[in-house]
Formats: sequence, C-alpha cells, structure tokens
Amino acid sequence: MEGVLFAVPSPNQLLIVPLETMADLSAIRVLVTSAHLAKQSATSPLTDQLFWLDDGEVHHIRVDHFDDDVQVIPPPAFMEVMERMSTMSLISAAGEA
Repeated sequence: MEGVLFAVPSPNQLLIVPLETMADLSAIRVLVTSAHLAKQSATSPLTDQLFWLDDGEVHHIRVDHFDDDVQVIPPPAFMEVMERMSTMSLISAAGEA
C-alpha cells in the first residue's frame, strides 16, 4: 500500500481512500468534490484540502477551487508514488497479456 488519501472537512467527518492500485487514484476527484461540499455544508467547517499519509508522515495536497475549475497540486513525493504505481500497473498488465 502507498499510504492513504484523506480529508477532514469538519470535526465529525473523515474521508479516507487507501492507495493500493492506480484505480484508487481515480477516487481523488470524488474525494475533492466530497470534501468541498461537506465543508460548505458543515456547521463547524475545517478544510476542503486533501492530505496524504505515507509511512507515518502527513503531506498536504493543495486543492485550489475556482468558479468553474479545481486544481489539485500534489507534493513531489506523491508524484513519485503515482509514477511508481503507474509502472507497476503496466508491468502487471504486461504479465497478464
């Protein structure tokens, strides 16, 4: 496992996605949207930002919301993990062929 993505839009909400495969990365869009909507409707909002827990260390994944767009800016270490997961996915697919 390559850690977990999580958001804490309010004190009583914790949204978590474990990262085990490339398919899990597709949940980022859902997590970003869910965190943003939950924060907007919370009585005690915290943040709509994402975080990545990897090997006991928490990394901020910056999320910028615009009128008609959302920009997700992961740290370099997360990009390295995505690259590694992508390579592993390709190797696995080639092995199945």
